[in-house]
Amino acid sequence: MENLKDPQQSLPEAGNHSTTNIMQQPYQYRPLASLTSIRVLCLLPCRASLQDKQLHCKLEEVSLESNPVFQAPSYTWGENVFPCTLLCDAHKIKITQNLRDALLNFQQPDKELRIWIDAICINQSDTEEKSHQIPLMEDIYRKASNVLIWLGTESEGSKEAMRYLTHIGSKFLERGGPVLEPKVEQHCEEHGATNKVLWEEVYGDSEMMKKTDVIWTRPWFSRRWVIQEIAFARTATVYCGTEKVEWDVLAMAGEVLARLEGDGSQYLNRRTGMGRGAVTRGLQNITKVARIRKDIWASEREAMAIQIYACLEDARGFDCRDDKDRVFALLGIFNHRRKTPFTIEYKRSEAEVFEAFARYCIRESGSVDVLSWAGISNHLLCGESLKIPSWVPDWRLPFRGPTDMLRGFAAGGKFEATLEFDESNSVLVTRGKLIDRVLAVMPCVGEIEQEELAKGEPKWTVVNPSYVGLWYQFLEMRLFETLAFVGMDRYPYRVGGGSVWAALARTLIMDDKEVTFDYKRQIGNMLPEQVPDNEPQPELPDEFTGFRNWIYLKLGDLTGQNRIITSPGMVMIDYELMTYFSRVVDRSQERRFYVTRKGYMGLGPKELEINDQICVFAGSRVPHALRPQNEDFRAFNEPPRIEYEWCGDVNVGGIDVPYVKRTRKEKFRLVGECYTQGLMSGEIWKVDTAVLEDFILV
Repeated sequence: MENLKDPQQSLPEAGNHSTTNIMQQPYQYRPLASLTSIRVLCLLPCRASLQDKQLHCKLEEVSLESNPVFQAPSYTWGENVFPCTLLCDAHKIKITQNLRDALLNFQQPDKELRIWIDAICINQSDTEEKSHQIPLMEDIYRKASNVLIWLGTESEGSKEAMRYLTHIGSKFLERGGPVLEPKVEQHCEEHGATNKVLWEEVYGDSEMMKKTDVIWTRPWFSRRWVIQEIAFARTATVYCGTEKVEWDVLAMAGEVLARLEGDGSQYLNRRTGMGRGAVTRGLQNITKVARIRKDIWASEREAMAIQIYACLEDARGFDCRDDKDRVFALLGIFNHRRKTPFTIEYKRSEAEVFEAFARYCIRESGSVDVLSWAGISNHLLCGESLKIPSWVPDWRLPFRGPTDMLRGFAAGGKFEATLEFDESNSVLVTRGKLIDRVLAVMPCVGEIEQEELAKGEPKWTVVNPSYVGLWYQFLEMRLFETLAFVGMDRYPYRVGGGSVWAALARTLIMDDKEVTFDYKRQIGNMLPEQVPDNEPQPELPDEFTGFRNWIYLKLGDLTGQNRIITSPGMVMIDYELMTYFSRVVDRSQERRFYVTRKGYMGLGPKELEINDQICVFAGSRVPHALRPQNEDFRAFNEPPRIEYEWCGDVNVGGIDVPYVKRTRKEKFRLVGECYTQGLMSGEIWKVDTAVLEDFILV
């Protein structure tokens, strides 16, 4: 490339009005020559000091097929304000302050820097060009010689934090192997002593650990677009002011600190004084990006596409300015190694994009798993309604993992889902079994209904142990009142033959069997009085027994004659019970405990109502709650007998299943996914007499 003059010497003289007028004109983008063409920004060198630097560049069109040489910054746009100017071929391009800071930091003193930047290299005012260019981002970041991650300018403590993270990340990379919780690693027979020294070096300076929040709280860690930018990068370097560190080192440091916090929080509480919540959103997000990046490169070796839903869930904690980008920002990952790509159309509305993507997910997967993010209960969490069908997820949904995340449920058995679309009416038709009608519903934890409190007492929205205790006592009372009403309070639980108490213990945590959860069983030492003396003592999880004992011994009976007049004061929960307690709160904050007419119990969506129907779709991982659109809807086994066109057996996954086709086409709105105790592993296909039928979701 030819030698360039110092850009400072090429600036126009103040008196040259014609040149000045040209410079005041905005840069005019020319259409790209082909669908594989991109623009590369050539940032001209400057030897001036940082405060005196000027940004001059030119844009060069190249074809990705020619394997051009360039680097690709990854940064945040910041506020939608463009106070700064980049001079491109003597014309203005308005840029954000953060982009200016990044370019000034990357600018070389004596050579041109060739980079691709979305805000400049794509004509942002041309929606058609954006629709063609964004699908190329996978190829762009894959072919970039390096990705330059810009966290922002230096701030108080950032330099020390970067050096601390570089140190611990490097140490663990040198050690090699996976990173586990410290108490697990330090009890390793082979490397326990070495690991102990290493971990003590990490948490030895608890103040510095806390100060790393100055890094993790940077906006870059919550920007949705960075996911695919880093996922496809061959190499990446992270910059914070003048400090820099390789991506793999910083990602390792993030995993180490996340594992430290994931050690049940006991380690942090006792060794560093840091409590639960010390892990910031950014620290959680860097581990998610690192996991997606690992999956992408694993898929390269194994020639497979990564799971769309896992990626979507990991991306839930990342933001974007345009809601359509909640899908489009991950398009390179979704389309990676798929024969039929999802196409970008920025001219579509958010509702149209979300519905088209839902159909794409269902067709690609052949399953109804996408319904775990859909439903009117989830839609109401998203603010202003997009008026989308109930079976379409609103991807503006705040972070909340689906019921099945990491638990491996298979309520719909090993059957293939039956799926049909009526695109003209935005309708999804699928088959499944209707389990039962909801008979009783409890509020979410921390929200006690007005009628349950003394007059004038407000609803509780803040969760503390006392509130959870009161919520549980009302739940227990309502559960046994409902079971007594249907005549099932003195029988084993409906499925599996165990006690109602064991079923309750599992329902409250959605049968959580995580590695860190101690699932031993013992005879309960404080049995509820509803259990008759002549019945065998049920085996209960230690944690549930202790949880219930703590509630009644510490708080007393809050549901009896002496109902509280004011809110209970704060009562600290015993440390040993925190694991079970925290899981109960986590599972129940946005879910309602319910009991059905047949005695099933479970946790359902926040908007669940009495008379909603619990259903299991063929091939679905979890049950779902449906709301019939006809008020006189009846299940097949409810009197009076329904009218049907055809009734017989159909083969589902090699099994003959009774199937009925109703004369009246019943339509339903999806309320949301459910956990139903005893029916999460396909039992409905063996233990219940419910028939297979079609469900029209609107």
